[in-house]
Amino acid sequence: MATDGVLGFSMLAEPLRKHYATLSVWRDEAALDGFAKAHPHDRLMAELAPAMGATKFVRWTISGIDGRPSWNDALTRLQ
Repeated sequence: MATDGVLGFSMLAEPLRKHYATLSVWRDEAALDGFAKAHPHDRLMAELAPAMGATKFVRWTISGIDGRPSWNDALTRLQ
């Protein structure tokens, strides 16, 4: 699977709670959108939908001086 434009990612999985989250940093919005719509990611997400809870997306912009995003920050933004 091509991941052109991804700078880094991490995944949180709690299958029994149907809770999954990814924290990723992308070069730009176009790279993220391209990956999300591409095969096999598109088909995989459709197949996994019944096993997952509600979906919510949060996007924000960071710069190099901000350092790496943290799970604590990401989960706070999801609330």
